[in-house]
Amino acid sequence: MSSIATGIGPTRGRAAPALQLLLSGGGVEIAVEAGTVSLTVTGSPAHDGTYAAATDALAAGPVCLKPPALSVAGGGAAIAGAGLVLTPGLWLYDGTAGTPALARTWRRDGSPIAGAEGTAYTVLESDAGSSIAAEETLAGAGAPVTAASTALALPGAAFSDGFESHADGTVLSDLGDYAILRGSGADILAQGGRAVLSTTSGNRGLVHTGTPEADHFAEIEVALAGSGTTGAGVYVRAADTGNYYQVYFNDSDPFLVKRVAGTLSIIDLLGGAVISDGDILRLEAEGSTLRVAVNGTAVYTGTDTALASGAPGLWLSDTDAPLPCQLDRFTCGAL
Repeated sequence: MSSIATGIGPTRGRAAPALQLLLSGGGVEIAVEAGTVSLTVTGSPAHDGTYAAATDALAAGPVCLKPPALSVAGGGAAIAGAGLVLTPGLWLYDGTAGTPALARTWRRDGSPIAGAEGTAYTVLESDAGSSIAAEETLAGAGAPVTAASTALALPGAAFSDGFESHADGTVLSDLGDYAILRGSGADILAQGGRAVLSTTSGNRGLVHTGTPEADHFAEIEVALAGSGTTGAGVYVRAADTGNYYQVYFNDSDPFLVKRVAGTLSIIDLLGGAVISDGDILRLEAEGSTLRVAVNGTAVYTGTDTALASGAPGLWLSDTDAPLPCQLDRFTCGAL
């Protein structure tokens, strides 16, 4: 809590000289005139600004000048394991009436979260799709007053398919979770708990049929990287056969590409990264930023504004390779 004990009784209507007080490393200039307390905060970025409160309001209890605010630590996605940070609110109270006690409460969809009372909260898997907010309550120096942050809407749970729940030979595009994006000569099947191509000569791209946010990710876990002219990859913002971002590998070498209005172009060669058995390849689209990671390590971060919406998906290809590529898992979800 950032607070200012004015030391000026709210019933005193006379003008007071400007005062300089320290606040979170910054300064505060306060003046009281005609029943209004006016103040300007400088040097405290979270609270810099000019504020005003009626002295009648201060007589009743603390006044919140700026409510607490939530953000994601590091600026990432509010997914399981991410940290949420509460920036304390800015409060004004009459110091002659005593020092109020501060309490904080975190809420999930409006209900208190047991044990969450500080300025940090770690997102749980069970929080997916919910709304998280935090509030501060000041009790004392008048009646209790509560101020709440704006609620933060968390992405829904990610979709994850390990393929083991599908009977051997199941065509993934026949399931409700997938739709065909592009490709020819082959289907993607579930076989032995893996995703494989139905023939040794063809390719197929599928998209997830869930309604994704514009910002989302797609990820594959590679069972066999294969050898020869075989490969796999993922899509983000795939709108149709002529518009998508894709990261894929062919004979172990990955590329980041985009297709816009049917024209394919290479965005990056990914610094010579190599995909091997067991590797995890991930592509994210967040705002205008594209990110590629291999086994959790970033291999590309850049910007592109060509495509703003679409769906995440997966891709497999084989041209009579001696050892075709196979996948252990496909995962996608909102950021």
